[in-house]
Amino acid sequence: MKLAIRNAEITDFDSLLGLIKQIQELHSNARNDLYMQTDRPLVEKYYQELLNKDNHYIYVVEETNNREVIAYTILKIETIAGSLIMKDRKTLFVNELTVIEKYRGQGIGKYLFEFVIKKGRELKVQSIDLTVAEFNQSAIEFYKNIGMKTRSRRMEYIIS
Repeated sequence: MKLAIRNAEITDFDSLLGLIKQIQELHSNARNDLYMQTDRPLVEKYYQELLNKDNHYIYVVEETNNREVIAYTILKIETIAGSLIMKDRKTLFVNELTVIEKYRGQGIGKYLFEFVIKKGRELKVQSIDLTVAEFNQSAIEFYKNIGMKTRSRRMEYIIS
């Protein structure tokens, strides 16, 4: 399989919507107290806005033989102002990184994340950050296997 990573375009909306639906379903099935079940987890107008934001980058992985979009990532540059106890930081936040389910386990996520690392170096960020839901153990294992470390953990106590 021959792959190419390229900037996402408005014409990729339907392909990305299909991928985002897979992730939304995973989240809503695991935590229906937090996540809605919806057929439209992404609106085209918002997608267009993301494509045009200076601090956002959307990339897709395309299988070049049939031009199928099989993975994508949404990245955001974040500048975090320091405080009395924290230093200023510039990070590349991985908002989303998803591979179509039938293509998982074939190195495509790693290929895309290596591209994210290269982009982070190009942008001169200090780190690449992301959040991952605790129930998503396969994603946690993936991120550990590519070298990410847990920096902090957000916890909750559900009252109702």
